[in-house]
Amino acid sequence: MNKPIIDHQYVNVGHLFSFITNVITKYLRTFLYVLSIYLVYVFIIKTPTYFSSASFYTNYKESNSLSSFRILSTLTDSKSDTNDLGFSIETYLTSEFFLNEIVQKKYIINGNEELLVDYWGKNYKRILSVNPITIVQNIDRRFSFRNNLSGEEKKLFVAKGILKTAVYHSEDDNSHLHVVGIVANDLELANQITENIVTSIINYSTYITNIKAKEKAEFVQERLSQIETNLENAENEKLLFVENNKNLLSPSLILKRDRMNRKILLHSQVYASLSEQLEMAKIDEKNNTSSIYLLDKSNLSAYKPGGSFLVNLLKFCIMFFGVLIVFEAYKKRDLLILK
Repeated sequence: MNKPIIDHQYVNVGHLFSFITNVITKYLRTFLYVLSIYLVYVFIIKTPTYFSSASFYTNYKESNSLSSFRILSTLTDSKSDTNDLGFSIETYLTSEFFLNEIVQKKYIINGNEELLVDYWGKNYKRILSVNPITIVQNIDRRFSFRNNLSGEEKKLFVAKGILKTAVYHSEDDNSHLHVVGIVANDLELANQITENIVTSIINYSTYITNIKAKEKAEFVQERLSQIETNLENAENEKLLFVENNKNLLSPSLILKRDRMNRKILLHSQVYASLSEQLEMAKIDEKNNTSSIYLLDKSNLSAYKPGGSFLVNLLKFCIMFFGVLIVFEAYKKRDLLILK
């Protein structure tokens, strides 16, 4: 007999507890069946997965006071003496450039060297799966492909999708410590992919640094040419002035000479500074030193990915009975609520 839980806007806690107990008792046998299927899937059917990760810092500080990074940051009133990467790692890990690079590399899989795109993308035609959600996703993907898409393009698309969902990244805002990793169903493959992820980030960081340095070198070179021309014009102007005025007796001539000297001195100082910056920019352009400092190389986690088994089991129980309690309460809302 269902007793009203809400009686004239007052909640009866005892009746609520009794209702929840009745629902749990009613569906306990069903829950045990579902739980058995869940445990069989987790421990027997489900392919084991492994998590490999690596960590690194991105707040490398330039120790050389003559570095073009230090000089140019001073010119732009930068208050930070750290070398920023110039790109977001989180965004980079979802870019087409990164995904294509990783999946089109060769890896040692089951003792054989194989492209990741072939290993992960070979089942692009598969529809059936133990997971019903996966079946729906496979059907949707099958009908979403363009008609003129080749088999290789479909394999590449599937492999990139798997990589995108399997990549892990976290960052500590205070220490700038980054952790990147991958979840894979092959122990050695997980480590290999993680190593390639770190290598890809370092290579791209170096590439960005060199490109920036090249752009700075081109800008400084152009500015240096302008200053050199201005300096030569100022020197020629003074030379002509001195030749035409052997004896500087007039105060106005003396003042004009001093102004010419100051102009020449200013141009000379700027020219010397830009020359130094140009040299450092050229050095940075060829510099392969990364601003990434690797802390831990790729290593396999001792724990399975996906969180604690007991926590997941508790979440499953709460979700299962939570849905049933809401369903039963909706069915019997007229009996449970008295107005």
